[in-house]
Formats: sequence, C-alpha cells, structure tokens
Amino acid sequence: MKLALFDDFQLGVIVDDVIYEIGSRLFGHLHQGVSFCPMTQLIAEFDVYRPEIENHLHECPAYALADVRLRQPVKKPGKIVAAPVNYVSHQKEMKVEHTARGLGFFLKAPSSIIGPGDTIVLPDPNRRFDHELELAFVIGKTAKNVKAENAYEYIFGYTGLIDVTLRPDDVHHEERCLRKSFDTFTPMGPWIVTKEEIDDPNNVNMVLTVNGEVRQKVNTKEMICSVAELVEIYSHIMTLEPGDVITTGTPDGVGPIHDGDVIRMEIEGIGVIPSTSPWLPARLHCDKGKGGLFMERGWERYHTVWLMLFLGWVVSYIDRTLTGPVVTWMIENKVEFLAESSNPHALGGLLGSLFFAGYMLTQFPGGYFGDKFGYRVIVIISIIWAGVTTLLTGLVGGLVAFIALRVLTGLGEGVFYSNDRSLITQVTPPEKVGLGMGVVLTGLTLGLTIATIATPYVIQLFQPSMGTHAWKAPFLLMGAITLIVGAMMYKWMRPDGFAVQSESYGPPVGRLLQTSFLFLIIIMTLYYATNAMQLSPATIGLVLTALAVLYIVYIYKAKSEEVGPILKSRNLLFLYLSFIPVLWHLWFYGFWSVAIVQDFGGGTLVSAALIASFNAVAGLIGFPLGGD
Repeated sequence: MKLALFDDFQLGVIVDDVIYEIGSRLFGHLHQGVSFCPMTQLIAEFDVYRPEIENHLHECPAYALADVRLRQPVKKPGKIVAAPVNYVSHQKEMKVEHTARGLGFFLKAPSSIIGPGDTIVLPDPNRRFDHELELAFVIGKTAKNVKAENAYEYIFGYTGLIDVTLRPDDVHHEERCLRKSFDTFTPMGPWIVTKEEIDDPNNVNMVLTVNGEVRQKVNTKEMICSVAELVEIYSHIMTLEPGDVITTGTPDGVGPIHDGDVIRMEIEGIGVIPSTSPWLPARLHCDKGKGGLFMERGWERYHTVWLMLFLGWVVSYIDRTLTGPVVTWMIENKVEFLAESSNPHALGGLLGSLFFAGYMLTQFPGGYFGDKFGYRVIVIISIIWAGVTTLLTGLVGGLVAFIALRVLTGLGEGVFYSNDRSLITQVTPPEKVGLGMGVVLTGLTLGLTIATIATPYVIQLFQPSMGTHAWKAPFLLMGAITLIVGAMMYKWMRPDGFAVQSESYGPPVGRLLQTSFLFLIIIMTLYYATNAMQLSPATIGLVLTALAVLYIVYIYKAKSEEVGPILKSRNLLFLYLSFIPVLWHLWFYGFWSVAIVQDFGGGTLVSAALIASFNAVAGLIGFPLGGD
C-alpha cells in the first residue's frame, strides 16, 4: 500500500495514477489541530484502520495524482534518527576510519522536513552544501530493546530521503546536527510504501541525479549496518515511537548543490523525489557585535590563514626572484657555468623567462588540483615543493641542473598562485574577502623586494667561507626558510579536529609530479632549441607568447563548456586588460631587467633598487584588483 499526505496535509492512498482521500472517513470524528498528523495517527493504529481502507477505498474522493501537491509523508515526526557513515564506499570517500556501527547515530530537526517537490533553501551562497541519498524507514509501533531478528515487526514502511548537509571548512566547524537541521534540509517522500511492498530493504537499488547527471548510485546491500541492526542499536538507546523516521546513511558520490539545481532521487519499489535548490539571501555569518551563533570574535581562523598565505607569497616570491640577482653576481664575477657563456646576460634573461613560463603553465591544472584535493592541501604542497627545489638548487652544480631546478620551482609554485585566492574565498566572510586578498598579495611585493635587495648582501656575507660557491648561499638559506614556512602552514592552517581526520598528500603530489615533469620536458626542449638557434630575447618573448596563445586555445577546446563563458564575458574584459601591465611588469622588468640594467652599466645594487621600485608600482596596480 502507498500512503501519502497531499495538498493541505490530507491523507491519501495511491493506486496507479489516482490518490484517494481517506483521512476524512477515518479521522473526521477527531479534533484535527495544527499539530495533528493523520499519517502518524494511521501508523499508530494501522491494524485497526486497514480493513476500513481496503473495504471502502473507492468510496472516498479521488484525484488525479498529477493534480495534487505531495507533501512530506510524515508531517512532523517525533524524531529523525540518522546513521553516519553506513556505506563502505562513503567511508572511503570521507577518508575516515569510523562507521555507523561505532558512531551510532545523530539527530536531525523534525522541522527540516519538506515534501518531494518542495524547494531546498540554502542559507549561504558562500558555503558548500551537499546532497546525500538515503533510504529511510518509518517506525510502526513503540520499540524498546528490540533484537535484530524481531526488528521488522516494528517497521511500518519505507520512504526516500535526501540528507542535505552544510560542509565544515577551515574556518567553520559547526556541530553535525546543526549542519543538517536547517529548514528544508530533509526532502522526504514521495510517499510511504508499507513494509510488505518491499521484500528486502537491504537489497534495493537507489540513484540520485543533479540536473540529469548521476551523482549517487548504489544497492542497499552495501550498507554496513542493515535495517534490522539499526532498529536494534537505536532501540537499545532510545524508545522509538510510531512515526519516527530512521534514515540509513548515504553511499559515495556525495557532491555539492547550487542555486537552481534540480535534484532527483529514485528508489526501487518506492518512487521519485524531485527538488530544486535556490539560495536564500540571508547569510550565516553575522556582523560583529550582533551576537548569535556565528558572531565574529577577535582573531579568527581566517586571519591565521591570511597570515600563512602572506608568508607563502613572501617566501615563494623570494625563491623565484633569487635567480635574477644570483645570475647577475655570477656574470659580474665570471664564476661557474655562466663564465663559459658567450652571451651571459641574454642567458640570464632566458633563465628568468623559462622560470616564468613554468609557473604560468601549472596555474590552470593547479586550479583543478585544488578543486579535487583541497585548496589548503595544494597550497602546502606547493610551498614545501618550492623549499625542496630551492634547497636542491644550492646543492647541485651545472647549467642544465640549475635550469631544470629553477623551472621545477616555478612549476610547483604555479599551483600556489592558482589556489591561494580560492582558499581565501573559502574561509573568509564574504564582506572581507577583498581585504584578505589585498593583505595576502602584499607578500608578493615584499618578497620581490627582499630578494632583489638582500640577495647580493647574502652572497657577500658567505663569500669569505664559500668563495666562488657563495652564489649557492641564498638558495640554501631560503630553501630552509621556505620549508619552515611550509611546516607552519601544515600546522596552523589545518581545521579544528584535524587529529581525527585522515588526509592524504600522496595522490596530489603524484599528479603534480606528473604534470610538472611533462611541462619540464617542454620547457627544456624550448631552452635547447632557442640556445641552438641563438634567438634574440625579443624573439624568445614572441615564441613564449605564441605558446601561451596555443595553450589558451587548447584549454578553450578541451574545456569549452567551463571556460568559454568566462573568456567571452564582457564584464571580465576590464580585468583582462588590467592584468596586462601587471604581467608585463612581472615578466619584462622582473626578469629581463638583469640584461637591461647591465647594458646601461648598472651594478648589482642598482639593479636591485630599480627592480624594487618596479615592484612598488606593481603593488599599487595589483592591490585594487584584489579588493572589493
């Protein structure tokens, strides 16, 4: 038997495409107040009412099922008891060791229930909300200390349920029940099928789609705790009462939902839940001083993230800028591999350009790595990567090894530049995102300035003890400092409760290595080609520009549905144009300045001071672009 509530929470029985309104016949003699639920009343005395339904169903008012609005099949259950991590696939997806057998349960607010065609309202457009597909069952009679073998005697029927969840992030760590209990966060239905309609609830196929895309697909036989086991576990803790809803957990495939998405869930033997998800203009975060659960306090976690990212920009830009002053010193003193070059100034400029090409190439794939593995994880890997490659630069000798390690440094740092602002946006209150980006990006100018001015003095400081190898000192020193900053990031940017979470760095490191070595081969091939053909700096610049254009064309072709609207957006055209002088500064003045200053007879200190002035100008250009 299929039982539903419809329109003004009237009780109906569904037969094919018709729904019969039976509540008036069964409960017309009862006082039906606001809190009265005919479904709960029916469940509690189903054995009494069932003969009346079967004998007189066709005497009741009948409506086409397509013409009524289906409501949640239980208006407001006494409690919603949910099983956390009850599928092995979801356990692996969440990277946790615990399961429902050990965790037990959590509760959802009964007021969070909505009907199968109702709208999910997401309270904050700047937080992530996920769908979770679940089979639910409704308790039919009071159950306490029930054994698993007797559990089905206490089950009334089965229904579908979507457990909408607000995900925690690096700043927000709300308790599980809070994150799952917002109004509209429990779409349920489309109806209840009585238990005899489903032979084995532990062998039912379920599927959930978002905008037609299959996100979750599973058979309930993969559950860790069966339906009967859940009844046993929960009834030994609390008294289960008629109308209580028990939901059995979600499989893997949990994913985000956004404004306008259409969510469709289908469970074999039950039916379909369609729902939509628009945003509510309200936000969870409250302004300072207004109180409430999300009241802002003094130093928040997002401030710590800002500070760590600021330091990340400082050390990463020192690491990448070291090349210019070091190469200048090597040219002036005719040491190591540059002493043998016929045109050392052009070679120095070429080294800088190859580094620049490296870090630009990984920014696009780096964004995908962040989406998949987490922005914080990729940022930490990038900084540690930069520390290791910078340290190795000071330990090895030879032109080819020097170039390769500098390019690898750029390739690793490129993913930092494509994830830091995403992390800021993820952890920062919306009205402070611009400020956060401005603060963090200030580290760029500071790092460039420190490297260009201080590097010659560091070399000079170590020259008495290291002789002609003193050029290695800045790389050794900054490699160690960068690794320390990476360790600080790992410790202080991690979210609360990190000790009980599992986080894997192996897969993202593997993907970054794979991508970086592919680009390294391309860049080193470019180096050998330009060196063999003795191309001028201007020609090399044109070649790199052409490669950049080809790369953009490839991205557009491969990811046209994603990047096409962005590349064609007129609203973003101004930003594209605004960044041309910024990139011109970074490329032309930041790297080719070595050759330019030397051609005019300037020394190392003049070169450093000139670049520092250019950095200050770039900072003034870049800060508003990172603001509101």
